[in-house]
Amino acid sequence: MNPREAERLRRERAKADGVERARKMTFCRGVWAETADAIGSPIEIYLRGRGITGQIPKVIRFHPAAPMDYEAKITRPAMVAIVTAADGKSAAGLHVTALLPDGSGKAALANPRRMYGEMAGAVVQLAPLPDGGELAICEGIETALSYRDLTGTPTWAGLSTSGLRRFVPPPGLKRLVIAADGDDAGIEAARDLAERASRRCDVVVIPAPAGTDWNDALKGERQ
Repeated sequence: MNPREAERLRRERAKADGVERARKMTFCRGVWAETADAIGSPIEIYLRGRGITGQIPKVIRFHPAAPMDYEAKITRPAMVAIVTAADGKSAAGLHVTALLPDGSGKAALANPRRMYGEMAGAVVQLAPLPDGGELAICEGIETALSYRDLTGTPTWAGLSTSGLRRFVPPPGLKRLVIAADGDDAGIEAARDLAERASRRCDVVVIPAPAGTDWNDALKGERQ
């Protein structure tokens, strides 16, 4: 393949990628436009049932029939959260957790969680960016809210171990707390992030007790 042909193919791929990104974000905007306040919804029942009593962030809203795929072949009542891109400013997509209609737990699906959009390095900012202070990062939304309730620390969710590894501490942050799940995968991801993030700010890894996560710890404290 000559250089001119290679460049043509590169441009075609870039154009196709741009069209696909735009399609995903249009989908996400449509889903978010159909959401309602989490207060008084099954989300509130769900989170309170997991021992989370603190304020529900505005980035979390309720959808009465959220799509479980881009074609919306299956829908469920759901907790929908805005996912912020790695730049810390622009929207990257949505995280959806399907719930039972009464909020008593997650929906009975093989995987009740879905992510739509561009997730690489993205997070759910469950608290305002601290002004040069301390921020914690967890994997899941529920574990992040639990760590916040336990410690009072502003906490974000990386959504997965790969999301944790890719997290970039915001500029000016003084201290990052990596509140890892207490399993091998969670601790390994936390250590990988700590090694990289320590070039930007002070870092401490605080894993949950072995075999648990921070929601388990919260519920144990409140029993």
